[in-house]
Amino acid sequence: MANASINLGNGNWSVKESKLLGSRPIKDKIAPIEFDVTRASTATRVNKQGLIETVNSNIARIDYSNNANGALLLEPQSTNLISYSEDFSDSSWVKENVTVQSNTETSPDGFLNASYVIPSIGSGLTPRINYGFSSQSGVTYQSSIFVKKFNTDWIRVLSTGATGNTLEVYYDISNGVIGTGGNSELATIEDYGNGWYRLGLKIVSTNTSSGATFRVQFAGGDGNPTITTDGTEKFICWGAQLEENSYATSYIPTLTGTTQTRSAETCGGAGSSSSINSEEGVLYAEISALSDEVSSSQRSIQLEGVNGSGNNEIVIQYTSTGFRFLVYGNSSLQLNSSQSVSLNSYTKVALLYKNNVFKIYLNGLERYNLSGSYTMPTNLNKINFTRSGSSVFYGNTKDLRVYSTALSDSELQALTTL
Repeated sequence: MANASINLGNGNWSVKESKLLGSRPIKDKIAPIEFDVTRASTATRVNKQGLIETVNSNIARIDYSNNANGALLLEPQSTNLISYSEDFSDSSWVKENVTVQSNTETSPDGFLNASYVIPSIGSGLTPRINYGFSSQSGVTYQSSIFVKKFNTDWIRVLSTGATGNTLEVYYDISNGVIGTGGNSELATIEDYGNGWYRLGLKIVSTNTSSGATFRVQFAGGDGNPTITTDGTEKFICWGAQLEENSYATSYIPTLTGTTQTRSAETCGGAGSSSSINSEEGVLYAEISALSDEVSSSQRSIQLEGVNGSGNNEIVIQYTSTGFRFLVYGNSSLQLNSSQSVSLNSYTKVALLYKNNVFKIYLNGLERYNLSGSYTMPTNLNKINFTRSGSSVFYGNTKDLRVYSTALSDSELQALTTL
């Protein structure tokens, strides 16, 4: 197989100030190629050691969540509406039949800043911590919190006030499993290692209310909201988050009593006409969306030519059901193909273009083959994680390559096989 003319990732990541460095061959040497990264705020990632850490503004985030080789993480803007995400002793967290001991355990960021939640002595209790917020009808909220077992197995996460009924989910934090009781279809659980799990509950608000709540509670088992306790039980918690979104984004710390916003980020601008062949080639990526819900604003990776979007370009973009592939030549649409895939699982995807042929391969299978008389794009000279500034790609990218020659069917199959 020919060498790619542009490489990014595949376990070989390099960040220099506000530049994400890929590589390209020049004669018998490998030269860096620069992708511009913009994000007006700090943000967090999981580093190689498996710890959550904060990176400065305009610095690319290579995230190692469940991924030893790392992936470029790009996310939209989001705000953590909880003003004290780590200090559960603060009065903004209402305690019912519990006490909180702060800074008692090591959290997922590697510091001694996680808290014990300890129930009062009694029977038939629902010991919990509560955070109040104002809900708006028609808005979807995602709540999340990092929890670790000390000596209790089940946690109940619930929300009141935002909907006509109480939303509740039960979590087995011994085994990292969502229970069957309550609204399990609205729940997520993510393993962060060392016994830590991030518990998520989606809240689709139907009420405008100043009395909505996000609650984290001891549970007596799957579907059992009460416990009998001698006061020796504990669970450990850290990093609460509430955001206007349908899925949990990366953790946004709030340490000073105010909400905090992570700005949207973009990446792109790399390449040249010498590294991207307009006449033939392959655009390849191993990517996943941030969730199984992609908005109508499609998320695009683009080979851009003269005059940008809709003129001369090759595009792979997420839609609500999978991928759409677009090719424009001289302002005329030449290819428009949609293919269904699982959105939040990694997909290896390749789009071949050559003379009057287009081929699409997904996870080792040819999914589309089109031949005829077409106007190919001209002067392709840039690769972007946007479509000329719009339809910004939000997701995870393990590997991105551009080949300046067309690959054979067997090479495309090998390249895209998981």
